[in-house]
Amino acid sequence: MCGDGAEKRVDAETLRLKLSIPNAERIFYLAQAFQDGMSVDEVFERSRIDRWFLRNVQQIVEEAQVLQSTNLRAERSESEDSRPWLSGQTAVPAVQQAGGPSAMTGEPPVFRGFEQHGPVIATRRHLPHWEQEGATYCRTFQLAASIPNTLLNQCHEVLNGWLKFPPRPWDYQTSR
Repeated sequence: MCGDGAEKRVDAETLRLKLSIPNAERIFYLAQAFQDGMSVDEVFERSRIDRWFLRNVQQIVEEAQVLQSTNLRAERSESEDSRPWLSGQTAVPAVQQAGGPSAMTGEPPVFRGFEQHGPVIATRRHLPHWEQEGATYCRTFQLAASIPNTLLNQCHEVLNGWLKFPPRPWDYQTSR
């Protein structure tokens, strides 16, 4: 699942145990559980991880299986033609030919980078946004100033009042 070559699968009994112990490696055991066909409810019963998060991990595992089944590993050659960033070509056709249906959308997985010299649609409301037909891109946003000033002022008043008279520390260690 990880693609680092260090993947370690465990037997079913060990997997059940590993799912119940919270640690940094548990995410990999979640992946194995879904690869082995466990349901979200079964994994939840063993891990007590939120079902929403488990469904998202399950979707990632399903997509990874689809990508593996379509053999997206492109054959690399030593020629300049295999390096589109040097030749001015785009890698889209190779990805389109290799594609298989996505588990979520049924469409073949395709990544189309932003074409530097292609037509761009620039829109503006509060911030400028650049869009390009067919390009894969991500929008970010900020929630600053997303609540009314009256509510923000009330929050500041409550905070300042609390800071004037904070509760005493519970013990000597906390007070330091």
